[in-house]
Amino acid sequence: LYVFKEYDGSMPVIGLDLDEVLWAVMPSYLTELSAITGQTYLMENFHEYNMCRSLGVSEKLVHHVLNNTDAFCNVEPYTYSESLVRMLRQGVITPSYGLAAEPHYIAFITHRGFRPDGFIKTFDLLKSFGILPDALIAAPMAQSKLDVMDELYQDNIVLIFEDCPKNIDEFVSASIPVAKHIQPWNKNVWADYTIDLNKQINPF
Repeated sequence: LYVFKEYDGSMPVIGLDLDEVLWAVMPSYLTELSAITGQTYLMENFHEYNMCRSLGVSEKLVHHVLNNTDAFCNVEPYTYSESLVRMLRQGVITPSYGLAAEPHYIAFITHRGFRPDGFIKTFDLLKSFGILPDALIAAPMAQSKLDVMDELYQDNIVLIFEDCPKNIDEFVSASIPVAKHIQPWNKNVWADYTIDLNKQINPF
């Protein structure tokens, strides 16, 4: 956990995932997989969140690509990511997501903590793109984002931006509104809002 702005315990909190929500990293993983195997893997190949089952590759190969290559750092922010974060913080766009037009506390919560260098590399990427939260949380892969957010912010969590079906379902089940960043693996997953930050800043 790295805190850029101390939380005062009263502000409404918005949580945002990073990979495939604020920036794209999966194309880099697919490029790496394609180079190693000689196959061509595309985003369209995904029919579920699990990379091994969707692409027909081994867990060992996926583990290698995620942990031992530079693909982890080859990310590309979506067109409206910086604008979204800034306008959510200011409360300018929050009414589009059913929230009051007032400042909100912005927490980035990611499972990029699965790599020993995950936190520092993620921190450096965010600084380079000028997309900074009020708090950055890098959780281990197996740790529930809902549990982490609940421990830190309790009932002040008012909205979550996610792409992972399991995480979406957990927050929805906890009655926390979710904005789903549309991806091939979550097209059929229900969420309160659906977004595509390469096309627009508002949900559709």
